[in-house]
Amino acid sequence: MISIVPRSGQLSSITLILLSFGLASFGQEKSTVPKQTPQITFSHDIAPVVFRSCAPCHHSGEAGPFPLISYGDVKSHARQIADVTIRKVMPPWLPAQDGLRFEDDAHLSSEQIALFQKWVTDGTPCSQPYHYNLGIAQGTAENFSAAVQELTTAVKLKPDDAGAQANLGAAFAGLGETEQAILHFNRALEIDPGNALARENLDALRRGSSRP
Repeated sequence: MISIVPRSGQLSSITLILLSFGLASFGQEKSTVPKQTPQITFSHDIAPVVFRSCAPCHHSGEAGPFPLISYGDVKSHARQIADVTIRKVMPPWLPAQDGLRFEDDAHLSSEQIALFQKWVTDGTPCSQPYHYNLGIAQGTAENFSAAVQELTTAVKLKPDDAGAQANLGAAFAGLGETEQAILHFNRALEIDPGNALARENLDALRRGSSRP
């Protein structure tokens, strides 16, 4: 249980469920996010491009000035990479694109360059489980601002995830932002009317606001 102080000044208890990073079923949930507007993520879209065209030079012992072998590496240089790839300064591949094609051609296609631009514009998301679990960890440590940031990304990546909506509500409650908390608790219950986390916390907030 995590104690938070709502705007009314009354002390209530808001529960954040800690979801283990090792829980296999979490990453296997089917998403009902409309397929016509898929979210670009590091794990699904960006990592394959980086590992093929960037990481061979950008790792320890090679010519690249910094490593690009993890999500954190790429995120920290995301805007720089977006800039040099759209200007086609990187990756440095000497054979011309209009000549013979080589098996290990490191050129990026126009589609891959556009993917990277969109990923940066969208805030460099990794994957829904990554942001969800990091948000839960931050919330459990009572770092509610960081929890809101990560869980907001998780909700954007998978709006129909009742658990993400409920935990985002709990994180907002931890900041004392009751209206936002209620909004996300209600969204969680619209998706899953049996979501215990959302219902218990919503009841707790309502009891707290009804006290004199």
